Amino acid sequence: MKKQLLLSLLAFCCSLWSCTQNFESYKEKAEQGDKEAQYQVGRCYEKGEGVPVDKEKAVEWYKKAAEQGHAQAQKKLGFCYYHGKGVFVNKTKAAEWFQKAAEQGNEEAQYVLGICYYYGYGILVNKEKAVEWFQKAAEQGYLDAQYNLGCCYQDGDGIPVNKEKAVEWFQKAAEQGHIKAQSYLGECYWDGDGVPVNKEKAIEWWQKAAEQGNPYAQYNLGCCHRDGDGIPVNKEKAVEWFQKAAEQGFSNAQNNLGHCYQNGDGVPINKEKAVEWYQKAAEQENGEAQYVLGTCYYHGNGILINKRKAVKWWQKAAEQGNPYAQYNLGCCHRDGDGIPVNKEKAVEWFQKAAEQGFSNAQNNLGHCYQNGDGVPINKEKAVEWYQKAAEQGNPYAQQNLGRCYFNGDGLPVNKEKAIECFSKAAAKGYPEALHMLNRLK
Repeated sequence: MKKQLLLSLLAFCCSLWSCTQNFESYKEKAEQGDKEAQYQVGRCYEKGEGVPVDKEKAVEWYKKAAEQGHAQAQKKLGFCYYHGKGVFVNKTKAAEWFQKAAEQGNEEAQYVLGICYYYGYGILVNKEKAVEWFQKAAEQGYLDAQYNLGCCYQDGDGIPVNKEKAVEWFQKAAEQGHIKAQSYLGECYWDGDGVPVNKEKAIEWWQKAAEQGNPYAQYNLGCCHRDGDGIPVNKEKAVEWFQKAAEQGFSNAQNNLGHCYQNGDGVPINKEKAVEWYQKAAEQENGEAQYVLGTCYYHGNGILINKRKAVKWWQKAAEQGNPYAQYNLGCCHRDGDGIPVNKEKAVEWFQKAAEQGFSNAQNNLGHCYQNGDGVPINKEKAVEWYQKAAEQGNPYAQQNLGRCYFNGDGLPVNKEKAIECFSKAAAKGYPEALHMLNRLK
């Protein structure tokens, strides 16, 4: 052990001596105006090779080399100005130096200059220029540029939409191991964007990206295993991939993992674990998880009943447009369940959910209009909403609409129509509809 330690120490000393010798050699040439040596001296000061780290000195020497046209030094100087290393942050100066290096064909500088043009870092936003520079870097094999160019073609960002070109560039980057490109290429094959639909190919690319830790690919792969979509059903594998993506903070995966624990899909039922994962996803503003977490609090699934908390999470989900949460929130306001009674608010939330086509909300909204709950009585409006819900097969609405036809509420009396509506609701086992049907017959 001692011998190994001594040999390691000897190797370190030799390396340190070599770095010092190199630095002295570079320094001598740099002082004579050799631009490559000036660049190397700057690098030594930046990395602390053969000399203590000194960012200001690094900038000084990079600048000398850059002013003589050394492309690597120009790029390095650009990064120093961009990040404020050894010099105050100055993104305009950074863009200027990236431009000089890019014009000499430095692929990384071309890519970074593209980023500057795309986001307006130190230069006016110009998506067309961004694409130009991404193209130059991509043609030199720079992976991030190839990926970004694919995204530009896919979204029509700075260039007309061309899904086939997008696939070409994603393919180039993906084949060299670019994780995001692999994930996006999988989506292209899945959706048939720029390439014929091929679920097996999609899964193949998602697998590659997932194995490299991409959470989107891990999530997609989990969904495929869960649903048997493009691959045989394997609930245990689905859980594995959801878990990996969930642990990286991907909220859709956290929500799905919660469902797996709640329903015992690929893992033993564990309601407490389900709530844990719903909570994580809900805190990241995942609307579905917020809705389900509210439902857990309301019914005491995996957690103590707390109707105030249920309302809190339904409110968050409802504000993101979740129709089930909007409907539940309407019911809470109507009934004073976990929140004070507010019939007007109930109508507001029923309206929002009803406009998204949720039949229970449409039926309840009809009821509000019929009885003047939180809104002036309007029998015609009531019929409209009952009609919408009934057309979706909602038995409550079919029953209510039948009653409107029977009594002539909001529309003329029509016993045939009443019988039709009551028959539909009765077929689903609703005793009141059956009773009314017997009366009419």
